[in-house]
Amino acid sequence: MKSRWVIFGLIAGLLALLVSLGAQLPKDLRALSTAANDNARWTVLQADTEFANLNAVLTEEALKPTPDTEKVRLRTDIALSRTSLILEGRARSLLGTSANVIALLDAIETYHAQVIDVVDAPGDLTIDDIAVLKDLTTKARPAIRQLALLGLLQETAREDEQREEFANKLRRIGLVAIALITFLALALLYLDLLFARAREKDGELQNSADRLRAIVSASLDGIIIANNKGEILNFNDAASEIFGWSRDEIMGRKLDDTIVPHQFREPHGQGFTHFLATRDAQLVDAGRVERTALRKTGEEFPIELNIMSADGDNGGLFIAYVRDISERKVTEKKLVDARDLAERTDRAKSNFLTVMSHEMR
Repeated sequence: MKSRWVIFGLIAGLLALLVSLGAQLPKDLRALSTAANDNARWTVLQADTEFANLNAVLTEEALKPTPDTEKVRLRTDIALSRTSLILEGRARSLLGTSANVIALLDAIETYHAQVIDVVDAPGDLTIDDIAVLKDLTTKARPAIRQLALLGLLQETAREDEQREEFANKLRRIGLVAIALITFLALALLYLDLLFARAREKDGELQNSADRLRAIVSASLDGIIIANNKGEILNFNDAASEIFGWSRDEIMGRKLDDTIVPHQFREPHGQGFTHFLATRDAQLVDAGRVERTALRKTGEEFPIELNIMSADGDNGGLFIAYVRDISERKVTEKKLVDARDLAERTDRAKSNFLTVMSHEMR
């Protein structure tokens, strides 16, 4: 029983470990999902592209006598929106916090502020404004390009680490699963062995029970088994012949209501209760004694009785071996009467001889 609970405990522990490791897999899969990272990388790379487009527009407009203010402002707004995402969005966390990154971001912030001052000035942009914007954009483009390269390198390294960690976790889960399956297989083999032994023992117990029933049924003595409530649990064929009760009639009924004579029922009940409370009794485990019992017909007759106690699954058991000694008592009485008659005859003969001897003298 103890080993079975140990097996169940180990299986439960391995299952809990497997569930614990498996519960982290969805989170790890979400972490490995490239959607958010791709968006951040796309923001950084797109900023470089938009700066290239802005630089091309500024070059084109610088050649015109009158620059297209709306076109320049639109393209500048697009480029600045990308720099805003880098400075404030997830792309910034993607780039890290190294001194080089911080310096590049500071340069972009400076560019951002300077360009806004030029673009948001009232009125149309002049050739000089275009020249200033082109100069600022040309100087800022290396910083944007370096940030794009750093973002790619760092994100690639981070994804490699995440994939390696995820692969390690999968390996651990696989090992735990293999251990669990192996242990379950061994546990099943062990439980099958225990079950085979249990079947063997059950067969032995069944054979013993069959032999015991055969012995009880074939016994010349009446055998009555009762529980600690005085209820009859077994009544063999010899007991049926002795008391006149069939087994089906008397099973479950109390001794006080069936085979104990009326005048002894109250003392019997008191003695039964006293024995259960103190384990002290005059009849139980006291060897063979002579008492009287009651047949189904109401006839009271002498019996030889031996009561033993035993432990049962649901409490104490009492096993009574009963023998009808009516014929023996009749025979004994006849022998006693014959002995008494012989003794009286012998005494009468002696008296007669004594008298005759005296008369002859």
